[in-house]
Order: sequence, then C-alpha cells, then structure tokens
Amino acid sequence: MALLEQIKRTNVPFKLENGEAFDIRPSNMDDAGMACFASRKLFPGEVILRVQNPVANVITTDFRKEVCAWCYFYDFGSILKFKLTTSRGRGVAWFCSETCKLSWMNQLSEPEWCAILSFEDGLARVGKVNESLPEGSCLEAEIETAWENARLEGERITTSRKEKPNRMPKQATLPSLVDVDDARFLLSAVLSFYRTPDSLQQVLRMVPTLQPYSSSRITLHHHIAIYHYLLSVLPIESPILSFITPAHLMAVVTRDAGNSFGIWDQALAGQELFAYSLYPTASFFNHSCDPNVVKERSGRQYTFKASMEISPGSELNISYLGGSEKILICQERQDRLLKGWFFLCRCPKCSREPSI
Repeated sequence: MALLEQIKRTNVPFKLENGEAFDIRPSNMDDAGMACFASRKLFPGEVILRVQNPVANVITTDFRKEVCAWCYFYDFGSILKFKLTTSRGRGVAWFCSETCKLSWMNQLSEPEWCAILSFEDGLARVGKVNESLPEGSCLEAEIETAWENARLEGERITTSRKEKPNRMPKQATLPSLVDVDDARFLLSAVLSFYRTPDSLQQVLRMVPTLQPYSSSRITLHHHIAIYHYLLSVLPIESPILSFITPAHLMAVVTRDAGNSFGIWDQALAGQELFAYSLYPTASFFNHSCDPNVVKERSGRQYTFKASMEISPGSELNISYLGGSEKILICQERQDRLLKGWFFLCRCPKCSREPSI
C-alpha cells in the first residue's frame, strides 16, 4: 500500500470523556477540516473536555534544564534540581520534584527507557552539515518516492546491524542541522504507539496535511535522517524498532503541523516556546479570535470549558493565540496564525475588523 494511503484519515468513531457535550464532524467552513459542535446547550464554566496524556511531546532544547519534563513547571530560568542521566552522564530529563521524576519514569517500560538512553547517547556524536540538500517545495510523488527509498535503506540498516552488531551504521549520527526537537518529538510518539496501541488510531483520526514537506524539501530529508537515526541507535533487540516505520512517522508529522499545543513562557509575554504536545481529541477545536471555549492547563492536563452560553449545534472554538487575540490587531493575528498554523482566519471578529 502506498505511504500516503496508509496515513490518510480513518473514520473510526471517537470515544469522548464527556461525549454528551459535543460531537466531531466536518466544519461548516471550507478547508477547515473537522470541528467540534455542541450536542446540547452548554453553560458558562461547564467542562467540555479534559485530556491528560499527550500522544507526543517535547521540551524544547533551550528549556530542557529549566522546564519539568512531567508537569511543565518553570521557575524563571532556574535550572531544575532533579534529573535523569545516561550512564555516560548525558542529561535525559529534568524535573521540579522527585514526585514528577518518578511519575515520568513510571510511565516507561524497560524497552522504552533503553530506547531513550540510546537516543540521547547517540546525540554525543556530532554530524557534518549536509550542504547538498536541495531547497524548494515537494510534490506528492516526490514525497512518496523519498520515503519509499528511505524505507529500503532502513531495511538495509537493520539487516546490517543484525549481521554485524559491532559495526555502527553511518546513519547513527544525526546531521548537525537536523532539529533535535523534531527527533525527540517523533521518538515520544513511537514510544506511545508501542505503549498504547490505540494512540496510533487517535492520531489517524486527525486530518493530515503535507504542508511541512510541500513547503520544504529540506524538512523532508531531515525527517528521513531522523528515521534512519532511530533505526541505527536503538538496541537491535528492541521491540520498539518495529514501530519505527515511515508510515508511523509520517502519521505524526502530517498531524503535528497546526495541531500540537504549544506551552509558552508567559513571563516573557509568551515569546518563548517551552514545549509542545499533541492531544488528538483536543486538536479538533478550531480557532476563533473571539472564542466560546477557554482552555486551562494544570501540569500535563488541559481542561476545556464553555466561556459563555452555547446553543446546540454551534461550533466550539478556542483561541490558538493564548490570549494575545485580545490585544493584537487583525493583521497581527493573521500573521501569527499563518506562520504558526498555516491559515488565514475568517472568524466573525476578523471579518468585522479591517486588515492592513
């Protein structure tokens, strides 16, 4: 089966924690994908949805030592005291308390922990800059061909490692320009697929987009490098290797764009991104600059509440701008949404206000 066919959206029904409050179906707006609609009258402050554990997440590199890997606590730039390291002394994760450290560890099985250790130790090797990567956009056929060639090379890597276990593949070093945050994010997704089989189905229910590759051929090649790196550094006997496939990685990449929830440094006016996490069900809330649903975060948990009385059948919208929509003018909002989420907002507020 062709790769793009494997990652297309599935129509498996959703299991919602508060399923009587809303349902998920195609948006009334063109090109807006799926959306959430009130299935009955909702009242101000009513909890609509709670989500606890992301399918994929990453603390961004600049904040790994300052943001708790479990609850996302941040103490104004102070380095956290509790951490985990590899046997070679490389930092794996930092925590605000022993409790958070244990909670993070308790979610992991032995194969998952070994995969993380191998991944982090491998980053000690510094790769060369590949200056020959072509720039520009990609067509679907090119994306399909590139990943098929990558799959074949992946099979060669795995076979070679089994035949010559003491020889390290050249792909066991990430090229220096590859975004390590992307690599850690994809690894976290693979671990979720291994840990909770339904997590892959949760991702496949989301609407995919090829935008990350259609706008950047370099991103495509960098993600292929991550794929080969994971196959090269995880223990050859690891059961997680079977979950590292082009289809699994592409399923995440094509849903991450525009759907992951960013966690921002509010002390710096929301200008620094601490972390980002993918919560599939919550991703179906579309954006409005005048939302009728608010989201609140407590540690890893997001709670979504009605901010006003909402009639049955009304679309439920949150703000992707984290409150900035209240102070930004229309053009500024449009610029941020286009850069971060790849769309121009057509909500009632933007329709009323003139853009420059």
